[in-house]
Amino acid sequence: MVVVRDGFGTLYRYVGATGRVEPVISSTGWTFARQTASGLYAIGLQGGVVFVPWSGAPQIVTCGGVALAISATGACASRRYGPDGGLYVQHPGAAPLRILPPDWGAGQIAWDPSSRRLALTRTVDQRCMRCPNALYVITPDGSPRLLYDTHVDETHFGPLGAVARVLWSPAGDLIAASLSTGCAGCDSSAGNGLLLIDLASDRAIPLGVTPEMAPDIVWSANGDLAFVSGTLERLADSELKLRRRDGSITTIDPRGSRPAWSAAGDRLAWVRGDGSAAVVDLAGGDRRPIRCADGDVAGIRFSAAGEALLLLCRLPGSDLDRYSIRYVASGRDTVVLEQVGGTLAYAIGPDFFDLAAWSLGPGRE
Repeated sequence: MVVVRDGFGTLYRYVGATGRVEPVISSTGWTFARQTASGLYAIGLQGGVVFVPWSGAPQIVTCGGVALAISATGACASRRYGPDGGLYVQHPGAAPLRILPPDWGAGQIAWDPSSRRLALTRTVDQRCMRCPNALYVITPDGSPRLLYDTHVDETHFGPLGAVARVLWSPAGDLIAASLSTGCAGCDSSAGNGLLLIDLASDRAIPLGVTPEMAPDIVWSANGDLAFVSGTLERLADSELKLRRRDGSITTIDPRGSRPAWSAAGDRLAWVRGDGSAAVVDLAGGDRRPIRCADGDVAGIRFSAAGEALLLLCRLPGSDLDRYSIRYVASGRDTVVLEQVGGTLAYAIGPDFFDLAAWSLGPGRE
C-alpha cells in the first residue's frame, strides 16, 4: 500500500493487490505528519488531523487545537488562540492539557521517540525581522529546559542564525538542529549550520553547513546520522557524509544526496549526482548501483524486510517535475504510479518521504 500526496496536497492510495489508485479524501492541502505501522497521520491547512489506515476509511483525529506535530503513539501538540490559548498536548484517550501559555513564544515543535518529551524553539521578542531564538525540551513533568540559545543580544543571533528545524535521534539522547539566518540568499550561499546537541551534557557539536533540505539529514535506527554537507548554491558539489555513533565522520559520496536508511540501520541508500542511486552494506562495504528504468532516480526507499526498494523516478521531457514511482525487487520491476506531478505541481527535487508513505517500508520522522 502506498499513500501519495500530490502537489496540491490531495491524498491518493495505491492498492498493490489490485493495482487500483483511489482518492483517500477529497479536500486538498494535506501534509504528512507521522507514519506508523498501521497507517499515516496527515495535517490539513486549518490544522485538522486525519488518520489514513493502510486499509479502510480515513478517521478524523481530535487534537485539541490547531495541530502542530503528531507523536509515534498518536499524541498531538497543538496551539489554541483566545482566552484559553497556549500550547496543548493531547494523548490518545486523554483530555487536552495546556503546557505553555500563549505568550511563551513557542515555535518549531518535535516529539521525542517516546512521546513523553517535546523539543521546541522559543522566540521571546518577535518584533525583529530575523529574530534569535532558543531551543528547549519540555520534560515529562511539563518543565521547559534550555538546551541551546542563539542570542548574542536581545535582537541579534550568532553567525549560524536561529534554530530552524530539529530531529531527535531514535534513542532520544541527541538532537540534530539546523540553523538559519532567515535570509534566503544568505543561507543559499553560506549554508545552514548543523549542530548535534547532546541532551546529557547540553554540549553542541558543530557538523559544518548543509543545504537545509529536509530529506538530506536522516537518523538511522542505530543512532548514525547521514547528512549532506555543503550549500544550496553549490548543491552539485555537496558531499554525503556519515557520522557514526562513536563520533567518527566519513564521506560516503562526494556528490550524494537524499539518504535513506534500512529499518535495521545496517544499509544506506542515496541518490547520486549522475542520475543513479546506490545502496551500501555498512558492515561489509558492498555497494551496488540502482537505476530507474524510465528516468533518473530522484528518491529511494527500503522495505522494512527483504531487498525490495521503492524508487521515485524523474521522467525525461520538458516537465521538470513529472515522476513515476516504481517497486523494485529480485526479478521484479513494477510501476506503482506513473505520470505523477507535472505543471510544476511539485518542487524540483521533491522529498520522497513527504510525497509517498509506504506500508512496507519505514517512514522518516
